[in-house]
Amino acid sequence: MSGVFTPRKKTPPPPTKGASPPPPPPPPDGDEQRPTFSEPPPPEAAKLLSSSDILTPAHVAALEPSLPATLRGYNWRQLYSLQQHGANAGTFYARVQFESRTLVVAETSAGEILGGYTNAVWRPGAEYYGTGQSFLFKPRRTPDGRRIWRSRGHILDIIPDPPDDDGPRVSCFPWTGANNYFMMCSESSIAMGGGGGSFGFFLDDDFSRGSSGPSETYGNPPLAASSEFDVVNFECWGFTTHVDADAAAKEDRCRVGRPRPVVALLS
Repeated sequence: MSGVFTPRKKTPPPPTKGASPPPPPPPPDGDEQRPTFSEPPPPEAAKLLSSSDILTPAHVAALEPSLPATLRGYNWRQLYSLQQHGANAGTFYARVQFESRTLVVAETSAGEILGGYTNAVWRPGAEYYGTGQSFLFKPRRTPDGRRIWRSRGHILDIIPDPPDDDGPRVSCFPWTGANNYFMMCSESSIAMGGGGGSFGFFLDDDFSRGSSGPSETYGNPPLAASSEFDVVNFECWGFTTHVDADAAAKEDRCRVGRPRPVVALLS
């Protein structure tokens, strides 16, 4: 036999009935299709669920970054108001007794605002307590750059800030680690910060007088121009995921049941 031997071409076997077709070849380098992810929606801005005699939405926006991350985006609901609930420490303790994360804020007769955040229940006792997430704060100016001077809640005059006053709207003073004098309260006063001979923030039992001085706890300067001052407004705020005050109040009634009497809180 003469000639060149040519091998017989093999034919692929017929596909098995029901088998899947082979996968397509991979695309050339650089053409890979990567999965796409949509950006999560931005969190809604926190808001006040009821009107305040002291705070504005701009104050909330300025203070929120200093709150614990787990509270950012939560709405603020009023727990106690001097104007609405009266000047009585027992009423204050009764209204905040189930809230472990609160922000207290006072307004002086000179229109100055000062306060603090705590993550422990305001409960009368003889010792300091709390945690290092607490802080004191002092708004430097009103949201539109004006200082408002009041007398017992009534506006007397509005004085523009100097044009070069471009500092932060709120100065916050977190825990320094120097001591653990975070918060303390009794039937005659509430206070935050200590060491160095003065409280960082102090109010008497009927919330009519207060004082502020340098404290080692928070490393704060005096939060008011005068070391002692008259108080015209005082409020305490809690935090909730509800979008209206009525729903938040209804949940509280279901959660805590019947409140303890004020006498028990002060004993």
